[in-house]
Amino acid sequence: MFDPRLAFALTLCLSLSTPLHAGPSSSPVGLWKAFNEDKQATALIRITDSGGVISGKVEKVLVGDPGAKCTKCPTDDPRKDMPILGMTVLKDMKKEGDIYAGGTILKAGDGTIAKAEIRVVDGGQKIEMKGSVGIFSKTVTWVRAE
Repeated sequence: MFDPRLAFALTLCLSLSTPLHAGPSSSPVGLWKAFNEDKQATALIRITDSGGVISGKVEKVLVGDPGAKCTKCPTDDPRKDMPILGMTVLKDMKKEGDIYAGGTILKAGDGTIAKAEIRVVDGGQKIEMKGSVGIFSKTVTWVRAE
């Protein structure tokens, strides 16, 4: 016999036990539009996962010379004077709870290498990219491009 109270209780239990953001939306893997401090889109970054290690390469330069090289990279960095297009700017990130951390991000425009932290937000449509150098940190938002 149908009991509406039992049906309601079952529906409630099932809805509370289902994750709100399950699946690939919680992953930073994909193509992301990066922005500068002026909120201008500067590049498309392809984030990939290789054995649980996240990295990101510049897939397209949106501002400035697409053939530009990383002239301001540190002299001991192998990316020094290499083309920015195709360059790995995000590397060695690993999942730590609900964030990705432990790696670095290179700001090719000025050669700054910062400790990086990524948090996937807005149902997987954005990531908050935090870069830290010493006691200073800055967080920017990237938007999923595909």
